[in-house]
Amino acid sequence: MNNMTTLESNKPHHDILRITSIVSQPDENGDPTHIIKLGCWNMTYTGIADTHCMIDHDVLKHMGVVEVIGHRYWENNEAVIYLTYIGKPSVNQFMSLPCLYTLPKDICPLPDKAAKLVSAINGMKTTPLKHMIKLVLERGDRLEPFMRLPASQKDHHAHPGGLLEHSLQVANNVVAMIEMNEPDLPIEMKEAGFVAGLFHDIGKLMIYNVSGYKQPVVGLIDHDQLTLELCANGLAHLDRVMPNVSMLLRHVWTCASPGARFGITAKTTLARYLRDADGQSAMSHNHQRVTRNYQLCGFRSIHKQQFWNPTLGHQA
Repeated sequence: MNNMTTLESNKPHHDILRITSIVSQPDENGDPTHIIKLGCWNMTYTGIADTHCMIDHDVLKHMGVVEVIGHRYWENNEAVIYLTYIGKPSVNQFMSLPCLYTLPKDICPLPDKAAKLVSAINGMKTTPLKHMIKLVLERGDRLEPFMRLPASQKDHHAHPGGLLEHSLQVANNVVAMIEMNEPDLPIEMKEAGFVAGLFHDIGKLMIYNVSGYKQPVVGLIDHDQLTLELCANGLAHLDRVMPNVSMLLRHVWTCASPGARFGITAKTTLARYLRDADGQSAMSHNHQRVTRNYQLCGFRSIHKQQFWNPTLGHQA
C-alpha cells in the first residue's frame, strides 16, 4: 500500500458484489494474495485479498455473490478495494438489493439492452414478481448465460446477447398488447405478462452454449419443457404470496406457442399475447435480415421462411 497514488483518501467500503474473475499469486513473502474482479451494475472494482483478509473460500468462484468489507482507493483511475473480509451475504442482504444490482455491466455483449432490462425490472410495482425474477435469474450459473447466449443457433437473434434481446422484446410486446387490448387489467397482470415474456425461453440456458451451438441434451428434451424447472424457485415463492399469478404463469408457459405444448389449450388472453409476441419478435428480426438491402426486391427465403419485399416505384 506504500506505493499507492490515491485520488481520494482511505475510504471504508461495504457492499454486495459479484465475482467476475480471480487470480491468485504469492506476495514478496510467498503468502497467497487473491486479485479479484468485483462488479455490480454501477461499478467495477479490483479487490485485493491478502493474509490480512478474512476469507470464506467457499464463495471464491466465478459469478459468485459476495459481501465485501475493506478500504477503497483510486489507483490509476481504477477503483481498488483492499479487503478485510469477503464472504457469503445473508439471504436478507441479497433480497433487499435492487433487482440486478449485482449484474456486472462488463459481461453484457449488448449493454444498452441490459440497461433497458435493469430499468424495466426496477420500475415494476409488484414486489413478489420482482423477487421472483431475482430468484430465477440472479444465480451464478444463469445470469451471465442469459446475457451472453444467442436466442437460436442459426435462426432469429443468433448472435451474442440475442437471448436477452429477444426475451426483452417479447416481454415489452406482451405488455404493449395488454395495454392496447385490455388497458383496465390490474398492474399485477401487466407485470405478470412482462415476466411471462422475459422467461418464456429461459430453458435455452440448458440448450445452447456461449458459442451458440446446441448441447447434446437437445436430442432428449426441448427448451420449452425446461422453463418450469428453471423457474421452480420463483414459482414456489409466488405460490406463497400470489398463488393465482403463479398458476397463471405455469399455464401461459405450457400452452402459449404454438398451440398447446402439453395438451391444454390456451384459456387466457395473456397466453395468446405471448404466442403472438414471440412469433412477431422472431419474424421481424428475420425480415430485417433479408430486407437489409432494399434494392433486392421480390421473394427471399431464410430458414424455410419466405418473405416478400415489394418493389416501390416512385410516381411523378
